[in-house]
Amino acid sequence: GADAEDEHETFRGWWTAVMSLFDQNLLTEMDVSYGSLEFWFYLTFRIFAIFVIIPLWMVVGLATAGWLWPPQVREWLFMQKRASLSRADVAEQVQTEIEQLKREIKAFRFELGKERTNDQRELQNMRAEVETVQRDVLSDLMQVREIMTTLFELTREKVIEREERAGMMGGGIGGTMQD
Repeated sequence: GADAEDEHETFRGWWTAVMSLFDQNLLTEMDVSYGSLEFWFYLTFRIFAIFVIIPLWMVVGLATAGWLWPPQVREWLFMQKRASLSRADVAEQVQTEIEQLKREIKAFRFELGKERTNDQRELQNMRAEVETVQRDVLSDLMQVREIMTTLFELTREKVIEREERAGMMGGGIGGTMQD
């Protein structure tokens, strides 16, 4: 038991050491300048780790059914990924969506209210316009009626005058003929 745990921790340490070669800050932390002998040493060791150490370690681990893999690799391969959401996560997500829908409904109601107010104003303006047009039309009709009445009276007066003139003329001629 204790030996297996020590071996387990040893593999963990080795894997961490190999992976630290690929740390982006390694060269600056070690104060290594590009092109120096140390730089080429780290670069060579990185290449050796990529093409020899890591693949060999993976093959040996595969041959031993994962026994010799570093714990990080075993954890990465065999630990159950969080594939499903917990009830709390689902409840939180549903609550978030409900809150978002409430905000959208509130905004929609506000916009609908503004639109309704604008429509009511527009309707009142149209009613006022229609009433104005109706008054103008009635006023125009009254003027037409007055004009027609005046024309009718003028025409009747002219007809009466003509009849009177025709009667005077006809009566004077007819009177002379009777005598």
